Amino acid sequence: MADIEKIESSSLHELNVGKHLNLFNKQKTMKIGFIVNSEPSSIKIFKHLQAILNTCYPIKKICVKTSTDQERMVLGNHPIYRIRESMHSVPLKNPDDWADLRGSWSYVELEIESINNSKVDLFSVIMHLRKSII
Repeated sequence: MADIEKIESSSLHELNVGKHLNLFNKQKTMKIGFIVNSEPSSIKIFKHLQAILNTCYPIKKICVKTSTDQERMVLGNHPIYRIRESMHSVPLKNPDDWADLRGSWSYVELEIESINNSKVDLFSVIMHLRKSII
């Protein structure tokens, strides 16, 4: 039992010497979730997401769940995904999606890869909303 704990703790120690998101010799992805709750009493349309990252490759996956139980996954290969000067920008509607995401709040989860053991820094996220008349 003690030998297993010693191996695991030494593998975790590697995180401090440059193997970012590499846990027990397996490359992981960073997942971070947050709630968007601007003006809780009104219904909003969740249109677009912008994030400032230190990566020059797209976010792997963006998952959105609204208060009205709508769920959507937008992948990094979205045809309108753009990266300009560390600003990642993507609409929250896939080409085959018909309906907008609506609700009084939404839960957004970003999944970001570390490629070649690079450090992933997420500096800010901007959600573009507009009020819904429905």
